[in-house]
Amino acid sequence: MTRNGDLKRKSWREVFGVRANEQIFYMDKAFCPYWNNCQTGHNCKAALTEDVIKEAAKFRLPVQQMSQVPLYCYKHTEAKV
Repeated sequence: MTRNGDLKRKSWREVFGVRANEQIFYMDKAFCPYWNNCQTGHNCKAALTEDVIKEAAKFRLPVQQMSQVPLYCYKHTEAKV
């Protein structure tokens, strides 16, 4: 408490014990923005869907995204015309 009796508001870094040079991401993993073009994308646990973005926004946390197509699981599907 401060002198005037008000509660001191803690930053999220103080609450979670994160140092200034560390970064915290939503669910602490990278999400795949390429899931829409993948054959198994709709069952993927790492798919970067609108729901993931909305949940991260609730907590004001950034979402870490894969910068390249994940070669270990990605199966390209042909574009639908």
